[in-house]
Amino acid sequence: MSDVILQVENLQKYYTVRHGIFGKKETTYSVNGISFCLHKGETLAIVGESGCGKSTAMRSLLRITEPTGGKILLHGQDFRALQGAALQKARQNIKMIFQDPYSALNPRMTVSDIIAEPLDIAGAYSSLQERTELVLQAMDTVSLNRSFADRYPHEFSGGQRQRIGIARAIIMRPEIIICDEPVSALDVSVQAKIINLLKDLRQERKISYIFISHDLGVVRHIADRIAVMYNGRFVEEGTVQDIFLHPKHEYTKILLDSIPHIGKKKEA
Repeated sequence: MSDVILQVENLQKYYTVRHGIFGKKETTYSVNGISFCLHKGETLAIVGESGCGKSTAMRSLLRITEPTGGKILLHGQDFRALQGAALQKARQNIKMIFQDPYSALNPRMTVSDIIAEPLDIAGAYSSLQERTELVLQAMDTVSLNRSFADRYPHEFSGGQRQRIGIARAIIMRPEIIICDEPVSALDVSVQAKIINLLKDLRQERKISYIFISHDLGVVRHIADRIAVMYNGRFVEEGTVQDIFLHPKHEYTKILLDSIPHIGKKKEA
């Protein structure tokens, strides 16, 4: 389809470990050949338990850690072949929101400097006045009071810190944002507000999300499609309706049964 902006084919990340000096080498696959397409304005959720390879897959996708194999095409361009300035420029189009809003922000930087960090790296402003205005606009977008700009992360709640992280992610107006368990560290009431903010941003800016989570109960409120990951592989993929109403893989059924109200509906 013409609206495919990211295509991943047979992505792999494995590690080879030798046991002892003369021991046998053993290969461990963290990501074992996953493939998917991401369309403009779409949210693809990748769901699975901790340790299944979700976060490793996304770090490999961004080349934070180099993948062992596979193809990554961003607008048809070979993302794995890029180096130096070309890689840095391409990365401006893919940003990340991290799981823990407490550890993801530099405690020694003000809110303004945290949000402006991608601008500083890219040199994406012509004056300090423009930099300031771009930061304030990003704060407005995520409903952060402009008076917070000169404060530090320790002065804010978890939900507010995650909004700071979101403002940092969107300030370069990327097409793709990877959300790595972005609400798992937050209270349930705050989770809903962050999910609604992400949905509003998707509608306003046509952002595409890859939403990483262990919780099908969370992703049902934001995802268009779901890929269920187990032991480094996708074991099932489908629309939200497909996964919730017609799960095929036993692991998917286990994840669904872990959601209390879903289990009650099945028993009824």
